[in-house]
Formats: sequence, C-alpha cells, structure tokens
Amino acid sequence: IGRRDRFVPGLLKRIEKAEFTTANNDSFYLNLAVDYGGQWDIVEATKSIASEVTRGTLSVNDISEELMHNYLSLADLPLPDLLIRTSGEYRISNFLLWQLAYAEFYFSDVL
Repeated sequence: IGRRDRFVPGLLKRIEKAEFTTANNDSFYLNLAVDYGGQWDIVEATKSIASEVTRGTLSVNDISEELMHNYLSLADLPLPDLLIRTSGEYRISNFLLWQLAYAEFYFSDVL
C-alpha cells in the first residue's frame, strides 16, 4: 500500500512482478506499506468517493463509515485488534489512521 507514482520505474516493475507472481496465494498475506500515510489513504478514498458522486454512481446520502472503509487501501482485510509500536515512540506516526480507531496499543522501548 502507498503512493506508487513516486517510485522509479525499475522498482515499480519489480513490485508489480511480485504481486503478479503471488496473486493466487491464499495461505499467507504480506502487506508492505511503502511511501504510505494514513492521511494520504483517507484523502485518496475521499477523492474516489467524490468522483463517483460527480459521475452520479453514488449519492451523497450513500456516504457512510462503511463506504469510506471500502475505499481505503486495506479494505479487503480485517481491522487490526492490536498495534505494537517498538523503539520507545508513543505515537502512531500517520500509520493506518482510520483502521486503528478501535485497536489496542502496546508500546515497547525495544527497537
């Protein structure tokens, strides 16, 4: 997840190849957050919803928390129950802002 428009072409090609190669795997999931921010994710979801409203495929009255969630980068995965933050930092640093709303937080001084 994250902004791909700022990746160099060679890196983007490797990411796309890895995604294609593993597309049919269904036992394990690995999500990499590269050039990702929770604010960016929410803004991109909002832009997509606004586009649909403009096209007439969505009504303003259709917009809900569930709809918003469905437009976020990790919409197809369950919400996290626990965030473990290492390194002694006591903040979420713009990470999964929407998804962590009801998660428990554990902070560790160990890196």
